[in-house]
Amino acid sequence: MMRLLSKSLFVLILSAFLFAGNQTVEEGKLLIPLTEETITIDGELDQEWKNVTPVVLRTYEEGSDVVDSYDDHFSTFRTMYSEDFLYIFVTVVDDSLDSSTGNDWDRDNVELFLDGNNDKNDQATGYDDNDVQWRWIWNSDKDTSLTPGQGEYAFTTTDEGYNLEIAISADTLSAYAFELTDGETVGFEISNRDMDSQAVQNNIKWWNAGATAWNTPALFGTAKLTDREVKSTLDINEVEEAPEIDGVIEDDAGWLGIPAIGLTTIENGDLEDGILTSWEDHFSTFRAGFDEDALYIAVEVVDDSLDSSTGNDWDRDNIELFLDGNNDKNDQATGYDANDVQWRWIWNSDKDTSLTPGQGEYVFSETDNGYILEIAISADTLSNYALDLVDGETIGFEISNRDMDSQQVQINRKWWNEGATAWNTPALFGTAKLNGTITAIENEFGVPNTLELKQNFPNPFNPNTRIDFTLDKAARVSLEVFNVLGQRVAVLINGQLSAGANHAIFNGHDLPSGIYVYKLTTGSSSIAKKMMLIK
Repeated sequence: MMRLLSKSLFVLILSAFLFAGNQTVEEGKLLIPLTEETITIDGELDQEWKNVTPVVLRTYEEGSDVVDSYDDHFSTFRTMYSEDFLYIFVTVVDDSLDSSTGNDWDRDNVELFLDGNNDKNDQATGYDDNDVQWRWIWNSDKDTSLTPGQGEYAFTTTDEGYNLEIAISADTLSAYAFELTDGETVGFEISNRDMDSQAVQNNIKWWNAGATAWNTPALFGTAKLTDREVKSTLDINEVEEAPEIDGVIEDDAGWLGIPAIGLTTIENGDLEDGILTSWEDHFSTFRAGFDEDALYIAVEVVDDSLDSSTGNDWDRDNIELFLDGNNDKNDQATGYDANDVQWRWIWNSDKDTSLTPGQGEYVFSETDNGYILEIAISADTLSNYALDLVDGETIGFEISNRDMDSQQVQINRKWWNEGATAWNTPALFGTAKLNGTITAIENEFGVPNTLELKQNFPNPFNPNTRIDFTLDKAARVSLEVFNVLGQRVAVLINGQLSAGANHAIFNGHDLPSGIYVYKLTTGSSSIAKKMMLIK
């Protein structure tokens, strides 16, 4: 069921939990961003990590118990690289840390699998010189029965479980034909095992449910190093086309390629034990983009109990956005000036009129997991706060998502700072920078000189994906989707098209997970490619 509540104001979208979706995966590859910053390996989620997409480990290894309790076991990972190191950060929620004796592979641990040349050897062939498995055991040295990495690592205990931060050196990786350069493609898998009371409970992974990754590189996923740079400043990228403000992001090409950022900073510090009944209780991410007309933000909220009861507006289920147009970071004594603004949107309610209203458009929509808030804030509105929608503009920025259950404030998730006084202290805001898109060089003849069908993006996908193709001349075209049995499940295009670039959006929400084939036919020519739907 979806219920729409729309108002005339600016664009923001709140978007639910994060599997490896279109913000992190392209053509079936996990995209690993670049950093030029020096990362301190201390097990703490530093500023740079906050702008790296957290990917939820929700693939249960064959034979594992499926855990619904958030406190029992829940984990995410983030990764980035520099010219010197591959960095991994794993955040683990675990209510019972177990470092007892027994098989090293059965204890609370994190495992990383790499295939330097990504040749995906099967089980019969096994590992070659370019494949490696590393294991880090909670409250223990790195497992010496496996090839050790030569970098640094640090475990830290948290109120919810533990963090593991790793830096693997370029020299170590080069021994496995893995070079830390833009465009490098490698086999990749990561897992997190939980042992409770000396009994193995489950192993949750990124990519494949198979239990033999330790001798089968074919079970690894694929990762690709990119030149997208991660900084302590949040990059807000220019959108190729404006998102439609309708509370639905599944089929909206405007959000494709815009990374989802986790709201993982908890106001006033760590979570109290038991405050989240399950991982579905509260989890949220946001997206941000812009064009010359508006600032767009997308946030999905997972929330198993939506509460719009009476009480203080700031304590109800809501989203708050804080902007500092000239980024002067006033302290609490100085407070807000004319360039600072706070907006609040309350679930199932009008925008809070006690705050300055935005002049754009917004829509709430209820989902099976919680809700979406989508907003577009106009350039005219933003100019009142010295914020111009131009490449290179730097602003103060913070966003939060509050959850109330049973008329009691439960948790406030934020992007940047755990302090509770952003409402009067712009110094607590983070910093964001607007980045214009790079225009591609056009074909000198104005139209493509070949018929081309591109790989869908994102891939794998859930549930929508975009299929791009180019025609060298005007023609009658069909674009169809088939399952592995050869049965046609969708006709996306069937008609006359002009020469040039074209695309279609495929939505697989009514289809089961699996491999599908999409086929482009024009005249006597046809091209087909595979894609993967993962739910």
